[in-house]
Amino acid sequence: MGPTGVGKSTFINRFCGEEVVVVSDLMESCTQQIAFTTRMLSDDHPLWPSRRLVLVDTPGFDDTYLPDHEVLRRISVWLARVYDNDTNITGLVYLHNITQKRMLGSTRTNYEMFQKLCGVNAMSRVVMATTHWDMVQSSSDSQRAGEVREDELKKFWAEILSHGAQVMRVQEPEQDTQSIIESILENHAKQVVTKIQKELVDMGRSIPETEAGQHLRYTLQEYLELHKKLKPDGDPEIREKEEQLKKLNVDNSFFSRVKDFFRLKKGGKNLQVYPTKSSHN
Repeated sequence: MGPTGVGKSTFINRFCGEEVVVVSDLMESCTQQIAFTTRMLSDDHPLWPSRRLVLVDTPGFDDTYLPDHEVLRRISVWLARVYDNDTNITGLVYLHNITQKRMLGSTRTNYEMFQKLCGVNAMSRVVMATTHWDMVQSSSDSQRAGEVREDELKKFWAEILSHGAQVMRVQEPEQDTQSIIESILENHAKQVVTKIQKELVDMGRSIPETEAGQHLRYTLQEYLELHKKLKPDGDPEIREKEEQLKKLNVDNSFFSRVKDFFRLKKGGKNLQVYPTKSSHN
């Protein structure tokens, strides 16, 4: 997970040694759906020989085409479905661009939403990985500048680091992506349930009722209050944010329909389909 353009798809491709997910060199997002690829660990893997590894790529909360509430919905529904199907998460990798000289609003939103989605109990299974070290080394910036930013990030990430998250670098891409995944596999037995999975499946909440949903609503309201003072009435950007907030406030619908139709119940062997009046249309 992480902001758009940080290198999520590239991370997966580097680990796999081939292009298995699409990467964009443009200043726009490529990943709008939840995308995943499956790899088999080697027969002589020291911990988990011949085990299946699933790598999941998600859109960022600053996606070029998707509003934030839609990104939240897609990630939430996917997490709920795999949890309901008794598939647990081994670990989570959050990526941050080390060349970013200041914490932008969109970057902060991505990080805060990641916190709310995961919850405190999942933080021991989180790796906070910094990317684009090659750009730091090849630009007017020095290696030291990157290290200073990394120290600043550790202060910004202090809360989740205090709960067991670790910081790693993607500096030598092929080697470091392997190291990050291996560090997660070392504690494979400690699989994790994220906060939003518990909220949606175990507690039966709708997406807007979850901590992540409430935080996104607060973020949108805060944005509107600030920008309505700076921009004229009817500004397209304000209208867009107002529409997002409206949809988030009323969007109990999609997940509720999924839950009612498939009757999500933790511990069920499969998602069972029950006919509805519209199922024969």
